[in-house]
Amino acid sequence: MQEVKRSLLSIASFTEITGLTEDVVTWALSCDWNDYEDATQYKSAISVDADCIVTRNKKDYQSSNIPVYTPHEFLTMMV
Repeated sequence: MQEVKRSLLSIASFTEITGLTEDVVTWALSCDWNDYEDATQYKSAISVDADCIVTRNKKDYQSSNIPVYTPHEFLTMMV
C-alpha cells in the first residue's frame, strides 16, 4: 500500500488536482452524459483547461473535446 501512495504522490507532483464546484455538479446533472462521475471529471477538466483526461475507461469519453488516454498510454508518452 505504501508503494501505491508513493506512486500517487509522484503523479500528483506534475498534475493538477481540481476541486468539485457547484457549476460542475449542475452541469453534470443536466448534461446528456450517461455517467455522472465521468461527466463531473470531464467538466472539471474543461474548467481548468486540462491538457488531457487519463482513465481506464476511454469509451465513456467519446464526446470529449480534449484528448483522453489510458494510464498506459499516458505513461508511455511520459517516457
